[in-house]
Amino acid sequence: MTNSRLFSLILAVFPSLLMSAAAYAQSDQAVAKAIRQAARLEVQADFWMNVATTLSNPGGNLREQLSEAWDERNAGLIMADRQFQSRLLYEQRLDEKFYRPKIVASQFSALVDNPYLPQVPGRTLVYERQMQDGVERIEISALHGSVMVNGIECQPVREYETIDGVLVEDTQNWMAQHVSGDVWYFGEVAQAFEGGFLESLDGSWRYGCDDAQPGLLMLRENFIGEAYRQEYALNVAEDIAEILATGITVTTPVGTFHDCIKVLEVTPIDPDDVVQKIYAPGVGMVLEVDLTTGERSELIEIRN
Repeated sequence: MTNSRLFSLILAVFPSLLMSAAAYAQSDQAVAKAIRQAARLEVQADFWMNVATTLSNPGGNLREQLSEAWDERNAGLIMADRQFQSRLLYEQRLDEKFYRPKIVASQFSALVDNPYLPQVPGRTLVYERQMQDGVERIEISALHGSVMVNGIECQPVREYETIDGVLVEDTQNWMAQHVSGDVWYFGEVAQAFEGGFLESLDGSWRYGCDDAQPGLLMLRENFIGEAYRQEYALNVAEDIAEILATGITVTTPVGTFHDCIKVLEVTPIDPDDVVQKIYAPGVGMVLEVDLTTGERSELIEIRN
């Protein structure tokens, strides 16, 4: 495809590109539209691959399998539109045009001692949740040593998740604390397993790779209504948080915690993924509630 034809195609999708650069920069919808278009094309590509796979299997029920592929296509297109609307909503909430935080390596440290998200090397927080398909158990451990991520020295934190004792995800997160006391998130390697085999690395990202940007995991000062990005890798990791309450009390199997904060977490990648997390001073997260299913992940053990 020639450059002129490519430019004509882009203009057909984004006529606002004809505006001046300054005017175009004010368009909240530009990035969301581009991602929606990419998602639609991916859905169509997946549909035709499903068709090809069906046609190459003469022993299957052709009509039934093609019908399933069509239904998946339609569901995918609906999800692309829902993601688009969610991005517009969250961009309005954050009141930002372009997300490019200023990161100065000398202002960060791998020592993370924010009261609401302290990372003590060698300590493990254990959570359990009763799900439809079994008991989920997550062990979050602050590891010894540090990891350099694009010039930032980070504290590595491992999340090890099982369901009924079977490994489903093993993730390493990288975080660092700013001189202000805010805790920043610089990436993760998320390994998803199925049947004992590595299934995907979906959700993995790293600051500086493919234009991914770091985000805030925990503020030093928490004010009700404050919203912020926790991570920013387009269509890979786009979690957003908002402080809902401060000074609350919550009880888990480990005990009762006071002066806690409640945080709402959402993502436009999956509009149904809406959770509330409770953080206790000196500990970190003690409770997570899935607002879609009502399932609760509670802190059941602290191992030092």
